[in-house]
Amino acid sequence: ETELGWSPERSDLPTMIQDAWKWFQSQGYRG
Repeated sequence: ETELGWSPERSDLPTMIQDAWKWFQSQGYRG
């Protein structure tokens, strides 16, 4: 995995979005 918290090898966009959102929340961002 990368420092962003998701694997760049994944090509499934929905999963990437979910992982990205989890990472954003873990960083304390609230949109």
